[in-house]
Amino acid sequence: MDRTGGLPAGVHVKPDTAGAHDTLKLGWARDQAASEPTVDPPCPPEFPREVLDRAATLVPGLGAYLDAPEIVAHDGGYYTRSRDGLPLIGPHGPTGAYIVGGLAGFGSMMAAAAGDLIARWVLDEAKPEMATAFDPRRFAEAGRVASRTVGHAPAGEL
Repeated sequence: MDRTGGLPAGVHVKPDTAGAHDTLKLGWARDQAASEPTVDPPCPPEFPREVLDRAATLVPGLGAYLDAPEIVAHDGGYYTRSRDGLPLIGPHGPTGAYIVGGLAGFGSMMAAAAGDLIARWVLDEAKPEMATAFDPRRFAEAGRVASRTVGHAPAGEL
């Protein structure tokens, strides 16, 4: 998670369980500037090699693949987050509608807790105290988000 060489942190390496055996998924939230989403965002052609180079700083053995003639890249996308960096979990929009969003790349790690919390909203069950921190209606309350320090994510951080 360290920033090195003036580049943002966030490189990740994990097994690709959907692909062939002995393959890895490499990722990096390099471009952390806020932007409006677009359909099928472009993936710069140099990005796959940059990700591999950065991943090799974490797993030096990956450096052996830097001379490979082709590095396969299949996708680019977004890590969505709210203005205060906290997820949106709770009622949103018309009565009876709910949202789980803005998980900022931590969705698989937060899925069980987010699922439990949204189920409590839908079933109108008791919720833990933290539920108010994730309630999407927090943005409608004048001054509430601006005064928060916990959960504030400076620009560029997930």
